[in-house]
Amino acid sequence: MGKRKPKEIDVLKNYFTQNEKRMREMEVIIEGLSERVEQMEVTGMNRVGATDLIELLDELKTYSVREVSNLLGVQVETVRRWVRNGQLPSLTKNHYQILGSDLKRWLVK
Repeated sequence: MGKRKPKEIDVLKNYFTQNEKRMREMEVIIEGLSERVEQMEVTGMNRVGATDLIELLDELKTYSVREVSNLLGVQVETVRRWVRNGQLPSLTKNHYQILGSDLKRWLVK
């Protein structure tokens, strides 16, 4: 591999800086949602709480099984079962990644 040009390095640095910032913002949102969901019992989740959750989901972000389980207040294995059974769409087959728009659509059903 040859040396990278300074412009290419700047472009790469900018790309990674923007992604890091976006990831930190999403972590704050997810943390807030997780705390809120922990306070609610899954069976007692009212429509207002569910609507708030749906509105805060980022449609372009991919969510891990753990993130979805935290958001919904269910066990990780429950989310995996939903994906395996075809109830909840996943972008990948092994380490499931759920697209925000798919999760929104699934929650509205």
